[in-house]
Amino acid sequence: MNELLFFTLGLLIGGLTGVSVMCVLQINRVNEMKNKYDDKRKKLD
Repeated sequence: MNELLFFTLGLLIGGLTGVSVMCVLQINRVNEMKNKYDDKRKKLD
């Protein structure tokens, strides 16, 4: 019973950590793409 509890907690914490890291990386990538787009747009003006 104890092993099942630790397994479940580890799975939950690991999953939440993984999702959080992926969200942070995706937000960073979107911001970089927006900056590149803005830079190209300024060059054309």
